Amino acid sequence: MRRRGSALIIVLLLVSLLVVLSAEITVRSATDSRMLENQLTELQAQYGLQGALVHAIQVLRMDLAKDQKEMTEKNLPMADWNGEDWAKPALDLPLGDGTYGFTITDEQARYPMNALVTGDSGILVPLEQERFSRLLTAACPGIDTSAFRESLYDWLDGDRTGTYEQGARNAQLLTTKELFLLPMATTEILTGNDGRSGLLPKVTRWTTGQVNVNTASREGLYGISDRFDALAYDKLLNARPLRVLDELKPILGYPDADPLPPELAATLSVRSTFFRVALSYGKGMDIRRATAIVLKVAGQPARLWWDPDPACP
Repeated sequence: MRRRGSALIIVLLLVSLLVVLSAEITVRSATDSRMLENQLTELQAQYGLQGALVHAIQVLRMDLAKDQKEMTEKNLPMADWNGEDWAKPALDLPLGDGTYGFTITDEQARYPMNALVTGDSGILVPLEQERFSRLLTAACPGIDTSAFRESLYDWLDGDRTGTYEQGARNAQLLTTKELFLLPMATTEILTGNDGRSGLLPKVTRWTTGQVNVNTASREGLYGISDRFDALAYDKLLNARPLRVLDELKPILGYPDADPLPPELAATLSVRSTFFRVALSYGKGMDIRRATAIVLKVAGQPARLWWDPDPACP
């Protein structure tokens, strides 16, 4: 009896050990399966976003070809505006077992922040300071932005004598996300109370310094010149798309025989080279997003910048 009891105990111990090992294997198998599934989802999202960008670049390439054809066959100067096909959002397009989408916006509708300083010398440009002050006032009505403006200038300029120099880069912006690092930056100033207004949607660190009059907002154009008041902007909306800058003369009240002031002619454009592409890829409840800056040039539009964490509008 004792031998039988001992054998039974040994059998029970072995069974218990096998149960524990089986449970451990099951847990590890489930964990590995989840890890592989997450890796697959991540890989699919990356390729989905890249595929969305390829589609968006193709849309810009077709727009460029159309513009060149119109210029050749109809002698129409090339222009970019929000009524063209590239400006129509592409959403919920099938890709494998997920969907992708993209929205293209004109980056040259935004004020070029790096125009505030002259390249490597880091000297503030008074004309651009005046323009930025107007833009900031128009974009953030009723908000005291004077301390924010001063901290921005200390961040950009080349000297180290300002009030807010501690931690400043003293160089041009690499990304507009840097504005969140300014000591006097607030959510109210940068993104507004709704998270989609404020200063950030109206500025860029990219572009050649020219703002497209066919796509820019009223606040952005008012920053360029106070002649773009509400009445002038309404006239501009009705006149778009402008094909040449001289079409601005009657809108802004300049005599037709006179040239546009040099400071406007050098800063404004009817065409754009830089475009922002907001990308998305979704599979089930998992949605990934990214932002790209695309350079639309003769031949092949090219990706200039890629942000897999688009915190800035």
